[in-house]
Amino acid sequence: PSTSMAKPSKGKKRGRGGAASGDDGRPGASKGAEKNAAAARGKKRARTGAKPAVSSNWRALVSKGAIPTAAKKRPVAAAPAMMGPNNIDWARRDAPNSEHTSGRVVALDCEMVGVGNGFESSLARVCVVDEEGRVLLDSYSKPIGKIVDYRTRHSGIRPADLVDAPDFFAVREKVANLIRRKIVVGHSLKNDFSALELKHPVENRRDTANYLPLRKADNTGKMRAVKLRVLAQNELGVDIQDGEHDPYVDARAALELYKKHKEAWELSVARERELAEKNRRRRFGKLAQDEIEGAEEVEEGAESLGKPGMQEASAAGESYDDDAPQGDIFSKARRTSFKRHNRTKH
Repeated sequence: PSTSMAKPSKGKKRGRGGAASGDDGRPGASKGAEKNAAAARGKKRARTGAKPAVSSNWRALVSKGAIPTAAKKRPVAAAPAMMGPNNIDWARRDAPNSEHTSGRVVALDCEMVGVGNGFESSLARVCVVDEEGRVLLDSYSKPIGKIVDYRTRHSGIRPADLVDAPDFFAVREKVANLIRRKIVVGHSLKNDFSALELKHPVENRRDTANYLPLRKADNTGKMRAVKLRVLAQNELGVDIQDGEHDPYVDARAALELYKKHKEAWELSVARERELAEKNRRRRFGKLAQDEIEGAEEVEEGAESLGKPGMQEASAAGESYDDDAPQGDIFSKARRTSFKRHNRTKH
């Protein structure tokens, strides 16, 4: 009987070293198997936290500098805090020379504590910044009088802050030197200057509580001041005074409000100054004119003494006594002039 020989099935050939090779005859395991094995080893290291083994030859080459290595990453410094959508740099910086600032504008804010009956206020801290937001002065101040309320909830002042605080008069002198001949920006500056016991020209004040476009009408239609916290939120898009107040933050907020409205604000100040000057000239001009008219009446009264005009008045039926003191006519004209002058003056 005829026997048929079955073809042997195609098996994998053996390569060098007995390693199995694929149909293409390349030695070693397939690439897919190698990738799977490497992935498995990586997962195992990730689970156990083990580091891959490094040969001694590799370490020697790295130590000699033959193989470049990646530089260690430096810790990234935290970006300065930005205030609102205007990207305002909110970082607190000290001015290089706070005693001699060249800017025309400064901003200040004070924190007070309660003294006396608790309703009286005394300076406990003051902060002054320049137009760039650099700190010119930030100092505690020993209050005048016995402290009965630290108002910590809003002022942020605590007893420990005032133990070694400088004298009030020394702090006030520093503030006076910084704001002299400057435009001072703030919120409710009347209260700050009252606590500092300082006077500053009204024309050099820029108070965000009094600037009309930043005020709001109440139910009766009267314009009222808006809180600084509300203005900062509405105008600058930033939340401040969430708890204890920081005089630096409050001064900066008032400063940024002023800078936002600076052009229109200064234009309105210039117009008010021009109107006041016109009124002053008109007032003094009217007084001067009244004085001139009064002097003319006096001269007319003096010239009329003993002149034929008096006889004409007598002929017209008016009584005139030649023996009467002639000073009466002069006095009457003078009294008329003074009355007109005083009426205009008051």
